[in-house]
Amino acid sequence: MMGKFENIKNSVKKAGGAIKNSVSKDVELWSKSTPSKPRRVNDMTTLGKAGTKVKRIELENLEKLYYMEPLVFAGITFYESQITGGGYDLVDSDSIEAINKTQEYLDDIFFDQVSVDLVHDLCMYGNAFLHTPQVDENIAKVINPKIVEFIKDREGNPILDMYGTPVGIVAKTDKTTRADQIKEIIENEGIDLDTVNIKNIQGHPIPKDEIAHFRLNKLSDTQMGVGMIEPVYHTVILKLYVEEALGNCMKNIGFPTYIGYLGDDDVHDPSQNELQTFNDEVLSDIEESESIAIPYFYEIERLETGDPERLQSYIETYNDEIVTGLCIPHSILTKGDRIGTGVTAIGVDRIEKRIKTIQKRFASMFRRKVLTKALKNERFNTNKIPKIKFRLASPDAMTKKMDRISDLVRSGALIPDDNLEKWIRDMEELPESSLSAEEKDTVRRETLSKTDTYDKNVENINDKIDEIINNNE
Repeated sequence: MMGKFENIKNSVKKAGGAIKNSVSKDVELWSKSTPSKPRRVNDMTTLGKAGTKVKRIELENLEKLYYMEPLVFAGITFYESQITGGGYDLVDSDSIEAINKTQEYLDDIFFDQVSVDLVHDLCMYGNAFLHTPQVDENIAKVINPKIVEFIKDREGNPILDMYGTPVGIVAKTDKTTRADQIKEIIENEGIDLDTVNIKNIQGHPIPKDEIAHFRLNKLSDTQMGVGMIEPVYHTVILKLYVEEALGNCMKNIGFPTYIGYLGDDDVHDPSQNELQTFNDEVLSDIEESESIAIPYFYEIERLETGDPERLQSYIETYNDEIVTGLCIPHSILTKGDRIGTGVTAIGVDRIEKRIKTIQKRFASMFRRKVLTKALKNERFNTNKIPKIKFRLASPDAMTKKMDRISDLVRSGALIPDDNLEKWIRDMEELPESSLSAEEKDTVRRETLSKTDTYDKNVENINDKIDEIINNNE
């Protein structure tokens, strides 16, 4: 006949088994909200009720993942360095005055730092805001997207002009309500105040003419862009839960929990003091003891943990989903000082094209929203304003470009003049030459005369260029 102490022993074993199963089996990370059966695609718990908008992630929560998840931090940092780290050139303008004035303005607003801050906000939040006050055209300040709110009506919808652009924003830097300023901004857009119910937002109102709003991955039905963290947000949350479970699992392996069973069926009934003494003097110091001696009616067991390898497989799956969402080859984010190892040519091509796309889009928006406004009163026409062309920061890309330039010079298709020299020195951050113009010309002629492939009377120049380009692809 089973005694009461045997019953107690079996119940404790069952409890230990339940703890083990909760770690080793499929973990229900959303224990309060996740149903046991798979969700349907149109389930309102996943996408919301039909006809409703998807609820966007709070910007503060996106920041938390930037701090907590190494892949997210590495991904954002990678894009920042690759998009702006190589520097830039001013191109596609035949006006020296326009180029000089543009460079002067960019220097005045510290564009080297402003561009980094704007790209960071674009990658983090999908939106970046630059304040360019009309009272001083050589001032440009980046506004934290977390404090920006569009001027809205009482229903929470942005008030738009005739082209569908928000009439302005409110920078929530203080708790003052400036209703008169908001009304003035709306009236200046030709909107009848009687047709809108203005929502009085606390903060400093800024009209659209003083704001440059940059967006990444713009959606057609919203004024806000989508950053790089939001698409992988829920995946990262799941991964963090599994990592916490794995950490607890590894801790229990190194510092296991011990269970002591006292008493025997109808023979020895342990008192409460005896149980407490056994726990305090035996179990609590068992890891430090070289040996212990206990009566036959005592029993000690280790509470087994789950299989950590099974949890690790979940983490690897989530890592794959995160790097896929960030659009960066896996090995670039995980190889450390071996960046690029294992990246296929297709992978390199895809990431370079994505970086170039972001560079071109950002440069185009900056020229249209900032430069054309800042330089509109200059003597030259705004179509003379040069374009900003960001260079690729990848050492491999730069090496290939320099190889192509060398081949073009050797073929005679490209003459190394002062402009080419200045461009190379700027790109490589080299000091200016101390040679005079005559000395430079002499050196160039001597260099060209030593190349076997150089011919002053090149007849098939196009064929040579095609050959050079094909050889370097």
